[in-house]
Amino acid sequence: MQRSRIFIKLLGDLSEEALNSIDFSLHTFGSYTQCYPFYRIVADSTAAPDSHTKVITLDACYPFNANIRSGLTNFEIFVEPGKDLTIAIDVPALTRSLNGDASADFIRFCNPYAALCEDYFTRKYFGQMTRQIPVPRNAKSAAPMTFPVYRDSCRAALSRDLADAKALTGVDDGTRRYLMLYAEACYVAKLTGYRRWLHQFLYAQGETSGEKRDSLFKAHYGKDFTLKEADVAATLNLFHSPEAVAVLNDARSTDAYARANGLELSPLGKWCTEIKRVIDVKERIGKMQAVSDEEIAALPEAMQTFARADNEKLKAALKRLAEEAADRIKPTPEVTDGRMLDAIAANYKGKVAVVDYWATWCGPCRQGIKAMKPLKAEFEGKDVVFVYVTDFSSPAEAWSEAVPDIRGDHYRFDAELWETPEVQSIPRYFVFDKRGAMQLDETGFTPELIDKLRELIGKLLEE
Repeated sequence: MQRSRIFIKLLGDLSEEALNSIDFSLHTFGSYTQCYPFYRIVADSTAAPDSHTKVITLDACYPFNANIRSGLTNFEIFVEPGKDLTIAIDVPALTRSLNGDASADFIRFCNPYAALCEDYFTRKYFGQMTRQIPVPRNAKSAAPMTFPVYRDSCRAALSRDLADAKALTGVDDGTRRYLMLYAEACYVAKLTGYRRWLHQFLYAQGETSGEKRDSLFKAHYGKDFTLKEADVAATLNLFHSPEAVAVLNDARSTDAYARANGLELSPLGKWCTEIKRVIDVKERIGKMQAVSDEEIAALPEAMQTFARADNEKLKAALKRLAEEAADRIKPTPEVTDGRMLDAIAANYKGKVAVVDYWATWCGPCRQGIKAMKPLKAEFEGKDVVFVYVTDFSSPAEAWSEAVPDIRGDHYRFDAELWETPEVQSIPRYFVFDKRGAMQLDETGFTPELIDKLRELIGKLLEE
């Protein structure tokens, strides 16, 4: 772990009250949200040289990208362990920009990767560097690319992106090197993402069944799929650069590519293996599966503290649920056709079932649950069951705290099982009659929904 500091200088004639009201926070995104943090925020109140400077002090074990947020603005940065970053924000110019002045230049980065940080803010250099091949707009009338054609498209994009990075003028060597690594990381992400791309393409064509899309991949489009390409892999600097960890999107897919090409012992290959263990532990805890002390001790030292704390929180959550709601936590139904909602509804034939897709972090969801308490009381003792479905984005600790106060049956499983029907936004409400037939499908909570449910449930009870 090496210490880094982010100095944010606020320029302009600002009062003490205004300065005190401005605060900044650091947030990670992308692949970093799959893992435990590569850094720890450190309290360092003596670091600010003056009242116009805000300081974020942290100890980091790997380079990483992050987002700085405040009530004023937000922007992306690149953090290198052991190195400081200085950012100057012209507050009057920022105000003009917020008021529509597109020419207002209000931010400056002062560090070895200054041009790179500028690019994160303006998107000036990344251009067409993307981590996936876009699904064409005419997908409905076009044929999907076979893997060899898709791979050629990925390689063409890599050649173009590397040439663009080499041709850049006015950037430092560190920024150019980073952009070239980013281009290679985008290539690996594209190539390993063929199956996901094909699913998106087939979905755009109207094939909503995940099982059918899988069968098409296995039977036809995926027959030639392989990540083995020793000729191209040998040209990639990505697996041999210590900076590469900052440009990755997914350690698992990068690990798959490394193993297919004999690169698992390269610096990045070893890192992917290490981070995969971390992600596996975090995901298991997220699925409410406690891990052993030995498994945590095998993780990188910087991440053991986070994993151990989460594991202890999970144990407390499991104990809370066992004591207060054990009979209302239901096992995930086994489905082979992706129709999880139908499988849940089938458990309640003979009763009217109100199914609520929600999440602990969803404000409208919590609002709807609270508003329905009187409605649930009206039908208490009758053949009505309220069912609550969430996924692993609802943290185990928050979910276990909420469940005891939400009377009804509860399910919590992987979001991929929400696929059919396509639950694209929450809250979403379904009502099934006593035969298991769907009678209502509504997205979003409004106060009018309560009366609609009351009338519908009453009608279905009389049938």
